[in-house]
Amino acid sequence: MQTKNSKQRNGSFMRIPSSADEVRLGLIRQEGSMGCGVASVASVLKIPYQLCLAAFGQAGVRGDDRSLGFSRRALLTVLANHQQRFEMHTFSAVPPSCRFALAKQLPVDSIVYVFDADSWNRGHYLVRHTGGWMDPFATGHPWRRTLPCTPLSYLLPVTN
Repeated sequence: MQTKNSKQRNGSFMRIPSSADEVRLGLIRQEGSMGCGVASVASVLKIPYQLCLAAFGQAGVRGDDRSLGFSRRALLTVLANHQQRFEMHTFSAVPPSCRFALAKQLPVDSIVYVFDADSWNRGHYLVRHTGGWMDPFATGHPWRRTLPCTPLSYLLPVTN
Protein backbone atom coordinates (compact mmCIF):
# COMPACT_ATOMS: atom_id res chain seq x y z
CA MET A 1 0.00 0.00 0.00
CA GLN A 2 1.31 3.41 -0.94
CA THR A 3 1.20 6.22 1.61
CA LYS A 4 1.51 9.96 1.06
CA ASN A 5 5.20 9.72 2.06
CA SER A 6 6.10 6.83 -0.24
CA LYS A 7 6.27 6.15 -3.95
CA GLN A 8 6.90 3.07 -6.03
CA ARG A 9 10.28 2.72 -7.73
CA ASN A 10 11.79 -0.43 -9.27
CA GLY A 11 8.95 -2.58 -7.92
CA SER A 12 9.37 -1.58 -4.27
CA PHE A 13 8.04 1.29 -2.22
CA MET A 14 10.52 4.04 -1.43
CA ARG A 15 10.06 7.03 0.83
CA ILE A 16 9.65 10.48 -0.60
CA PRO A 17 12.80 12.49 0.29
CA SER A 18 12.65 14.78 3.30
CA SER A 19 11.91 18.43 2.55
CA ALA A 20 14.57 21.14 2.85
CA ASP A 21 12.97 22.29 6.13
CA GLU A 22 13.06 18.73 7.51
CA VAL A 23 16.74 18.41 6.53
CA ARG A 24 17.53 21.71 8.26
CA LEU A 25 15.83 20.39 11.42
CA GLY A 26 17.54 17.00 11.18
CA LEU A 27 14.31 15.10 10.53
CA ILE A 28 15.39 12.75 7.74
CA ARG A 29 13.16 9.90 6.56
CA GLN A 30 14.88 6.76 5.31
CA GLU A 31 14.43 6.20 1.59
CA GLY A 32 15.59 2.58 1.47
CA SER A 33 13.90 -0.23 3.38
CA MET A 34 17.09 -0.71 5.47
CA GLY A 35 18.20 2.92 5.42
CA CYS A 36 17.59 3.91 9.04
CA GLY A 37 21.34 4.12 9.71
CA VAL A 38 21.87 6.40 6.71
CA ALA A 39 18.92 8.57 7.73
CA SER A 40 20.18 8.76 11.32
CA VAL A 41 23.64 9.94 10.24
CA ALA A 42 22.03 12.38 7.78
CA SER A 43 19.90 13.68 10.66
CA VAL A 44 22.98 14.33 12.82
CA LEU A 45 24.87 15.94 9.93
CA LYS A 46 21.73 17.78 8.71
CA ILE A 47 22.32 16.73 5.10
CA PRO A 48 19.95 15.10 2.57
CA TYR A 49 19.59 11.32 2.64
CA GLN A 50 21.06 10.74 -0.85
CA LEU A 51 24.13 12.87 -0.05
CA CYS A 52 24.67 10.84 3.12
CA LEU A 53 24.17 7.55 1.25
CA ALA A 54 26.91 8.66 -1.16
CA ALA A 55 29.16 9.32 1.86
CA PHE A 56 28.66 5.70 2.97
CA GLY A 57 29.76 4.57 -0.50
CA GLN A 58 32.78 6.88 -0.45
CA ALA A 59 33.78 5.57 2.98
CA GLY A 60 33.92 2.04 1.60
CA VAL A 61 31.91 0.54 4.46
CA ARG A 62 29.99 -2.68 4.02
CA GLY A 63 26.22 -2.65 3.73
CA ASP A 64 23.45 -1.04 1.75
CA ASP A 65 20.18 0.75 2.37
CA ARG A 66 17.96 -1.80 0.57
CA SER A 67 18.57 -5.23 2.09
CA LEU A 68 21.49 -5.30 4.56
CA GLY A 69 21.56 -1.99 6.40
CA PHE A 70 24.75 -0.67 8.02
CA SER A 71 26.59 -1.58 11.22
CA ARG A 72 27.22 0.82 14.07
CA ARG A 73 30.91 0.79 13.08
CA ALA A 74 29.94 1.93 9.57
CA LEU A 75 27.96 4.82 11.08
CA LEU A 76 30.96 5.77 13.23
CA THR A 77 33.22 5.76 10.16
CA VAL A 78 30.97 8.07 8.14
CA LEU A 79 30.48 10.41 11.10
CA ALA A 80 34.28 10.56 11.63
CA ASN A 81 34.76 11.33 7.93
CA HIS A 82 32.56 14.39 8.55
CA GLN A 83 34.59 15.49 11.61
CA GLN A 84 31.96 14.21 14.05
CA ARG A 85 33.41 12.18 16.90
CA PHE A 86 31.14 9.56 18.48
CA GLU A 87 31.74 6.66 20.87
CA MET A 88 29.85 3.37 20.87
CA HIS A 89 28.33 2.19 24.16
CA THR A 90 26.00 -0.65 25.15
CA PHE A 91 23.22 -1.01 27.67
CA SER A 92 24.31 -4.62 28.40
CA ALA A 93 24.92 -4.07 32.13
CA VAL A 94 21.58 -2.30 32.59
CA PRO A 95 18.31 -4.21 33.15
CA PRO A 96 15.94 -3.81 30.18
CA SER A 97 13.36 -2.07 32.39
CA CYS A 98 15.85 0.76 33.13
CA ARG A 99 17.16 1.28 29.60
CA PHE A 100 14.34 3.57 28.46
CA ALA A 101 14.98 6.01 31.31
CA LEU A 102 18.73 6.03 30.61
CA ALA A 103 18.19 6.50 26.87
CA LYS A 104 15.93 9.46 27.60
CA GLN A 105 18.86 11.15 29.35
CA LEU A 106 21.19 10.85 26.33
CA PRO A 107 22.22 14.13 24.71
CA VAL A 108 20.70 15.40 21.48
CA ASP A 109 22.17 13.72 18.36
CA SER A 110 22.88 10.42 20.14
CA ILE A 111 22.00 7.52 17.84
CA VAL A 112 20.28 4.62 19.58
CA TYR A 113 20.10 1.07 18.24
CA VAL A 114 17.00 -0.91 19.23
CA PHE A 115 16.09 -4.52 18.43
CA ASP A 116 12.74 -6.26 18.65
CA ALA A 117 12.71 -9.89 17.53
CA ASP A 118 8.93 -10.11 17.99
CA SER A 119 8.03 -7.23 15.66
CA TRP A 120 10.88 -6.76 13.17
CA ASN A 121 13.48 -9.48 13.77
CA ARG A 122 16.05 -6.82 12.94
CA GLY A 123 17.50 -3.69 14.46
CA HIS A 124 16.55 -0.06 13.97
CA TYR A 125 18.32 3.28 14.58
CA LEU A 126 16.71 6.41 16.03
CA VAL A 127 18.24 9.80 16.87
CA ARG A 128 17.74 11.66 20.15
CA HIS A 129 16.10 15.06 19.70
CA THR A 130 14.94 17.53 22.31
CA GLY A 131 11.88 15.97 23.92
CA GLY A 132 11.83 12.83 21.78
CA TRP A 133 13.28 10.73 18.99
CA MET A 134 13.69 11.10 15.25
CA ASP A 135 12.40 7.83 13.77
CA PRO A 136 13.51 7.55 10.13
CA PHE A 137 10.88 4.88 9.41
CA ALA A 138 7.90 6.87 10.74
CA THR A 139 5.25 7.90 8.27
CA GLY A 140 4.38 11.57 8.18
CA HIS A 141 6.51 13.58 10.57
CA PRO A 142 9.50 11.40 11.60
CA TRP A 143 9.33 12.29 15.30
CA ARG A 144 8.14 10.23 18.28
CA ARG A 145 8.04 10.82 22.02
CA THR A 146 9.26 7.35 23.09
CA LEU A 147 11.43 4.55 21.76
CA PRO A 148 9.49 1.76 20.02
CA CYS A 149 11.31 -1.06 21.87
CA THR A 150 14.21 -1.76 24.22
CA PRO A 151 17.51 -0.06 23.30
CA LEU A 152 20.63 -2.23 23.03
CA SER A 153 23.38 0.28 22.30
CA TYR A 154 24.03 3.88 21.36
CA LEU A 155 26.49 6.19 19.63
CA LEU A 156 27.30 9.10 21.91
CA PRO A 157 28.56 12.42 20.49
CA VAL A 158 31.91 13.41 22.00
CA THR A 159 32.42 17.11 22.66
CA ASN A 160 35.93 18.44 23.23
